[in-house]
Amino acid sequence: MGISRDSGFRAWSLIVDIDALLNPIYAKSFGELGMSMSYFDVLVNLLIAENNEVRMSHLAERTVISFSRVSRVIDELEEQGLVERNPDPSDGRAVLIELTPSGREHLREAVRIHARDVLENFSAHLSDAQALAVIDALETVMRAHGRVASPTEVWSPSS
Repeated sequence: MGISRDSGFRAWSLIVDIDALLNPIYAKSFGELGMSMSYFDVLVNLLIAENNEVRMSHLAERTVISFSRVSRVIDELEEQGLVERNPDPSDGRAVLIELTPSGREHLREAVRIHARDVLENFSAHLSDAQALAVIDALETVMRAHGRVASPTEVWSPSS
């Protein structure tokens, strides 16, 4: 079977295409909030982390940006007072990145706007059955790689 007829490859290809289609919409909304998609990615991962703090290496694993870019984003977010660095009490060499109250408030508006964009540009075009099939398929891939999907409570438009 050729690659073009492989349903798994076609599914992956569509995920890439949808990402390319919708990311400019999301980037525009984030830009209007004075936030980049990288900022949003890091802040959301801090929000869902236990105690809203996490090691830099964990952020690099959970975000869609490189480790060096995560470090630069953290520097920029810290300058804006949205995150802070704290020593890791369990490992004096490590640093924990923590979401500040100001960061939480800034993120609240971004989550509301992003949820609206996702609902209007993605979810509105799927039936419940289609959405559940996509969820099932993508969670299967996540589990196969030893990962669990991020909690979805953070995406509630009423957050």
